[in-house]
Amino acid sequence: MPRMPGKPATDYPDLSDVEGEGLKRKVLQILEDIRLLGWELYDGEPDNIVYDRLTGTVSITCIAYGADKPTDRPTTEKDGFLRILGQNLWWTGFCTAISKDAK
Repeated sequence: MPRMPGKPATDYPDLSDVEGEGLKRKVLQILEDIRLLGWELYDGEPDNIVYDRLTGTVSITCIAYGADKPTDRPTTEKDGFLRILGQNLWWTGFCTAISKDAK
């Protein structure tokens, strides 16, 4: 069985904004292609994205199951699974709270 080229995208601490957007675009396309083939993915983490910086190849390793038919809803940038996969790659999950003294 051939090995996927690259390493987990989370192993690249210096991803540029351009690379992050490219990863998001490619992962979104992969998820949509998988949906159209009648498969659904679950249990994903950001380190499930395998990225080969030299060639720009992007792959996903996740558990999948067959669906009776593709969901009617296309995969978009607002998809929750896409956000899970992209945490700290093309978006940061850390928020800063602003506190105000009640006086």
